[in-house]
Amino acid sequence: MDNLSKLQAQVEAEISQITHESLNTLRELWHETYEASMGEDNFMIMSNHVRSFYDEIIQETVKRKSVIVEDIQKLHDEASNLRRLLQIDFQLSPKKNIPLHSLRAYLDESLKNLRQQLKRRKDEIYELLVEQEDLCDDLGEECRELVDDPLPTAEDLEDFKRYLDKLKGVREERTTEVIQLRRDIKLSLMTLEISLITEADKALVNSMTLPIKTEHLQKLRDMKEEFSSRCRNLATSIDSTRKKLVILWDYLEVGEDVRQRYAGYSEICQTTLDKLQEELMRREKEKKQNIKKVVDKIREEIAFWWNKTLKSDLEMSRFSNFTSELYTEDLLTLHEMELEQLKFFYHSNEKIFELIEERKTLWDQMKSLEKSANNPNRFNNRGGQLLKEERERKTISSKLPKIEKELRELVQAYEKTNLKKFTMFGESVEEVIYNDHEKRKLEKEKLMSARKMIKSTTPTHSRLLTPMPSRTNITGFTSIINNKAKTVGAKPAAVPSMKRKMGRHPDESIAKRSILKELASPNLFVRPKSVKKPVKPIKVIATMQNRNGNRRSSGKQKRLSGKLVARGIAPRIKINSQTDSDSISYECFESYLGDRSPCRSSLMKSPVKKKSPTPSPSKKTKDLPIIM
Repeated sequence: MDNLSKLQAQVEAEISQITHESLNTLRELWHETYEASMGEDNFMIMSNHVRSFYDEIIQETVKRKSVIVEDIQKLHDEASNLRRLLQIDFQLSPKKNIPLHSLRAYLDESLKNLRQQLKRRKDEIYELLVEQEDLCDDLGEECRELVDDPLPTAEDLEDFKRYLDKLKGVREERTTEVIQLRRDIKLSLMTLEISLITEADKALVNSMTLPIKTEHLQKLRDMKEEFSSRCRNLATSIDSTRKKLVILWDYLEVGEDVRQRYAGYSEICQTTLDKLQEELMRREKEKKQNIKKVVDKIREEIAFWWNKTLKSDLEMSRFSNFTSELYTEDLLTLHEMELEQLKFFYHSNEKIFELIEERKTLWDQMKSLEKSANNPNRFNNRGGQLLKEERERKTISSKLPKIEKELRELVQAYEKTNLKKFTMFGESVEEVIYNDHEKRKLEKEKLMSARKMIKSTTPTHSRLLTPMPSRTNITGFTSIINNKAKTVGAKPAAVPSMKRKMGRHPDESIAKRSILKELASPNLFVRPKSVKKPVKPIKVIATMQNRNGNRRSSGKQKRLSGKLVARGIAPRIKINSQTDSDSISYECFESYLGDRSPCRSSLMKSPVKKKSPTPSPSKKTKDLPIIM
């Protein structure tokens, strides 16, 4: 038997004891107080009271049980609702066979944390919805739904937060744009020196509580564009008026003080335009009073623009009023119209004129390079001029075809659009380019023909070689040198080699170097034109010695040497005449030859005919007799 059964038996015993004692007491009281029948009735009533009491207790208990059961069911329903709303899966696992009251308490405690989580999620959603409503009211946008059954997931909440951040960014951008638009509008109003009229426009520009709706923003944009356009037109009018004034001032030779005074009106505003227009009207009246002076100035400009737009004499003659002497307002108007047309024509085709000028510059450079290429002195340089010319030639050959191609394309587009030819001094661009190339081609052909004619008529030139005795006297020359070497005790000189370097052809260009230095060597001889002619015997001319011991030649010999040098003939070697002329000549020649290094072959442009020039004196052989 469990505790409840024991407690029930104990309570029943106590109730029985209480009932027995209470009934005995009531019986005695009723017996003494009431009649027997009434006492019997009271016993019956007493039984009914006890039964009613128990019935009430039972009913109340049943009622409480039903409430607890109902509460438990509600808790189960709440748990299911929490699973759905929070989109989480959980299980309530109470102990088995526990009283309903304990079960209710357990379920209630188990759902406490889930209720708090649900409350936090709903509060967060409510705050986000309130924030969205505020942003949408400011921006004039439709609110986005955020469902609460089931509650949005964490990903949904993050997506909604990003949406709100985007709305915040849009509001910030619009706020910044509105501030800038209002500032620009106010500046434009100050520039135009006007003010707003309607209250709606004033609210748009000045109200700080105006919602930043799309329609309001668009109205501000339209307003800003309207006033900005008016400001641009004002600036254009000021600039145009100022240019007209400058032209009139130049025509009328207005002083610098007036120009400086109006230069002070530099601000772009309506006042500046009014002042400039007043001055323009005054100058227009003055222009009409000085028509001849103004027309002459305009004619100078027209002539300048005729040249700039490459007009031919025929095209210029079409403006017959250029030479008219009847100075009227109509003549002035015609000249102004002609000048404006020329300027408009140039600026409309400025790219074409720039290409024409660039092509002309390159063409002139190419012609200059070709002219310098025919100059025989072009190789006499020390600054890399040839390399520089070659680079320029490559640049021109690369750029010129491209410029001509682009020029043709632009001219073709112009002619297709305007249905008329684009001319340069009366000729089409294609004709000018073709004629230039044909003329250059003919000049090259003429130059080549002239060179061929010169080569065919020019006689064969002798070549300047390294010194070598003729085959007829080489043995005697060697024996003399060897005998002299034996007498003195020196080593016999080597026989000159029979192999000689051949020089360049006289028509070929050669690099600049000191030819006189080569001619000054005693090793240098000119091969006679004919080998049949016998070699002249060598003459020794003695020099005179002055009082100081210095040797000198006669005045006649000095004059002869000067003439030979002036004619391009190599000066002759001077040797001393203290001993026998032949032996001394060869002795000096041998010693000089031993001290000198071998010389390279050189080429003379103008060979000397029928003369055998002898080497010029060097530093070591100064004041020696001349060998004939």
